[in-house]
Amino acid sequence: MQHQRIRLQIGLALVSVIGGLYAVSSLILLRNFTQLEQQNTQRTVEQAIDVLSNDLTELNSTAGDYAVWDDTYRFIQDGNPEFVRLYLNESTFSSLDLDFIVLVNTSHHIVFGERFNTTTKTSTPLPASLQYHLTHHTPLLQHQHPDSSLMGFLSLPEGFLMIVSRPIVTSEGKGPIRGSLLMARYLDEAERKRLEKRVQSSLKIYPFNTAQPSADFQKVRSALLAQPILIQPLDSNLIAGYGLLQDIYGKAELVLQVNAPRNIHQRGLLSVYYLGVSLLVLGMAAGLIIRLLLRQLVKSMTERDRMEQALRQEALLRQSEVQYREKAQELEQTLHELKQTQAQLVQTEKMSSLGQLVAGVAHEINNPIGFIAGNLTYAEQYIQDLVHLLKLYQQQYPHPTPEMHAAIAAIDSDFLIADLPKLLISMRVGSDRIKQLVLSLRNFSRQDEAEMKLVDIHQGIDNTLMLLQSQLTTRAGLPDIKIVKEYGDLPLVECYAGQLNQVVMNLLTNAIDALELRYATSYRDQNTEQNGAAVRQPDPCIWICTEQLHQQIAIRVIDNGMGMTESVKLRLFDPFFTTKEIGKGTGLGLAISYRIIVEKHHGQIQCISAPGRGAEFVVQIPIQQRQQAIETYLAKPNNPLTAKA
Repeated sequence: MQHQRIRLQIGLALVSVIGGLYAVSSLILLRNFTQLEQQNTQRTVEQAIDVLSNDLTELNSTAGDYAVWDDTYRFIQDGNPEFVRLYLNESTFSSLDLDFIVLVNTSHHIVFGERFNTTTKTSTPLPASLQYHLTHHTPLLQHQHPDSSLMGFLSLPEGFLMIVSRPIVTSEGKGPIRGSLLMARYLDEAERKRLEKRVQSSLKIYPFNTAQPSADFQKVRSALLAQPILIQPLDSNLIAGYGLLQDIYGKAELVLQVNAPRNIHQRGLLSVYYLGVSLLVLGMAAGLIIRLLLRQLVKSMTERDRMEQALRQEALLRQSEVQYREKAQELEQTLHELKQTQAQLVQTEKMSSLGQLVAGVAHEINNPIGFIAGNLTYAEQYIQDLVHLLKLYQQQYPHPTPEMHAAIAAIDSDFLIADLPKLLISMRVGSDRIKQLVLSLRNFSRQDEAEMKLVDIHQGIDNTLMLLQSQLTTRAGLPDIKIVKEYGDLPLVECYAGQLNQVVMNLLTNAIDALELRYATSYRDQNTEQNGAAVRQPDPCIWICTEQLHQQIAIRVIDNGMGMTESVKLRLFDPFFTTKEIGKGTGLGLAISYRIIVEKHHGQIQCISAPGRGAEFVVQIPIQQRQQAIETYLAKPNNPLTAKA
């Protein structure tokens, strides 16, 4: 009877412990999964808002290009219809994906205003609802500075608008301000689908002040006034994220709703289920073990049995400790991989931002250098005419007055006539040099080539070399780095041009750093002693070779630097591994290059090097990426096509 009471007490205690453990563990698990689900949904809402913000920024940049333009500055004053025919035609609306373009002078008179329907290819006058917002008191027409701008959303009866306004000034960015230029685009169904595709989630856009809100939306609207982003589960299968957007007047106007499946919540419920099953099995096993132990204790209450039980418990604890250590090591490795992925994403974003900055700078430089290059031709013709007139005057009046003779001697007219054409030639050479540099910057950034397309590989290499020209020549105390180009006959290659330029830039930068490391000390003392004889160091050099290998092309970048050991080569493409000094390298250049070549272009990259013999990097990518991707898919052992065959 006493043994039965002991068994009952132990059983109740075991059930209580397992039940409490299950309740606490399930609560913690579900809370963590709920937090993760809300964070994921909030990131999706923030991503959608960021996409809209980027679209507004891009639209603002486009409007700035037209507003800061001498032709627009003249048109707002004289209303020349030729400007409309050339620059505000159907192709302008289509290429810029615009619905409205409006030019208003300082008297708030609409000089030009049209709406273009991209579907029907027809132009219509401005709706009265939009004209209502172009009054004296609208912020759209109140620009106090030449560089001011206004962008945001505007609600019309016809739909929501993304709208920007820029002051109309000269190409030099100076006033006085002659009016305002407005560009707008409807936030219509097509724009919503494009936004939905970019965030990869179901998306809705509707007015904040709807006429007859439902009870659920009334709660959401009240909560959005306190916080701009709200996350709320709809049911067991869907969760919604709401984002509040304000119009140009600062009033709550739009609600952005993102619906996402509750996959994370479902995984949390499944984890709780498995936890319950595991605890149940564990409880049953523990109950069985306890029953056996009790039976053993009943049979023999000896010291030896107690010692054996203690040793058995100790062994179980050690085994659990080993398992926990293994789990801790796995978690630490996972955390390390997550940090690596995060750093790579940050580096890729920096390169994307750098490409946008380079493209913007090239665009801004291109306009003034175009004016200079265009006026040099007229300057040459005018100066030739003046020189001809001067020579004709000297022939007709060979004996000038003493005052004129003194002036001619003072300016050395013969030297001036001979040197002035040379001066103009130098100015044209400088102008052409700047134009070539701007073209190289635009080609290198490739902001209009984010998708895969056919590219001239040699042009990309030459543009990269143009950007690195200062690092090849202006090196204090070191000789200029010689570039040897051995280009093969390559076809156009299907690739991501901007990313491939980034790989070439990384390889050339590493080669320059390797040459600097070798020649920084040895070249200052050009004659080094070797076996009692003076030996001159060879000049630093980089070879760039290209060739076609069947259905692939190869790019080789070779330098005569220090080379590297076998241990360095083994870790060369590991993230954060670098042999450079602190502050000179992040260890991400070759790791990102490896991902671009292998994962994005289905190619390969390898290094051939030895200490003291320089380094050679070989990049191979297919000429046709789509065909390579199909062959790679068919080569997989478990793909459905080959499995059916």
